[in-house]
Formats: sequence, structure tokens, C-alpha cells
Amino acid sequence: MIKEDELKQFEEVKKGVTYFLQGDEQAVRFCMGIWRICHIWDDIVDGDNPPYDEVCEAFRIALVDFNMNPFFDRFRYQLIPIMMNIILQWQDSNVLDRGSEHDRHMSYMLRAAPISIVSYCAYLLGGPEWAMKVGPDIRRILIEPLDEYMKEMEVK
Repeated sequence: MIKEDELKQFEEVKKGVTYFLQGDEQAVRFCMGIWRICHIWDDIVDGDNPPYDEVCEAFRIALVDFNMNPFFDRFRYQLIPIMMNIILQWQDSNVLDRGSEHDRHMSYMLRAAPISIVSYCAYLLGGPEWAMKVGPDIRRILIEPLDEYMKEMEVK
């Protein structure tokens, strides 16, 4: 079950993403779906054992919701390479987070890969000027602080 602090964070992120994506509800649903899938996938790999309903939700989003989303349908061939790149970066991050301090710093940056989908969607909806305007704020709203991440990696 989603913890209260995670739900609050999700709602805060969603507000920001709605602004960055100029209120396009389908684009917001797509990006928040990516965020949700990444979160659940990471919990599974970390051995956090997310509840059954959350795992089912992630698969439903990936297999059904995306395919029924008009925004995703419209930009499918532009978004799929970005989605694959997010997966590749996350997989690299899972190796680097067990390495040196420098490796963990790189891992931290790579784990923020889902941000790139929001930035790219802002570009698709508002053009390069809009993406440049909101780009720094996109990156500010979606990242956990480096010091917290580094402490978490020390525990592993």
C-alpha cells in the first residue's frame, strides 16, 4: 500500500508535472504512470516487496493504460526510445550504486532518468522554448536530495 508520505510526494509532483505539461491531462497521466512504474519496479528489485495490488497496477499501466492513452499514441515512436533509455540508465545505476563514491554520484544522476520523460514531453507540447524555460524546475521537483541518497547507499 502506498505510504502517506509517498502519496503526498506523488500529489506534489503531479501538480508540478501538470504545469510543466501545460495542463495536458493525458500527458500528465503518461508521465505519472512512468513515475509509478519506476517506483514499484525499484521496490521489487530492492526487495521491498510492494503489495500485490501495486505490482498489478504497474503492469496494468504499462500494458493497458499507456496503449489507451491518446498522448502516448500520438507520440509513441518518439517516447519509446526515451523510455528505453530510462530503463538502461536505471540498470546502470543499480550496478554503480555498489561502487566507489564517484560511482554512487553517477548512480544518483542516472536514477533521475525518469525526469527526462517529463522534460521531453514538455518539449513535445510546448516546443523548445517552453522546455528550456521549465527544464530546471522539472529537475528540481523530481529529485531526492543527494545527501539522503548517499546515506541510503551506505546502508546497502
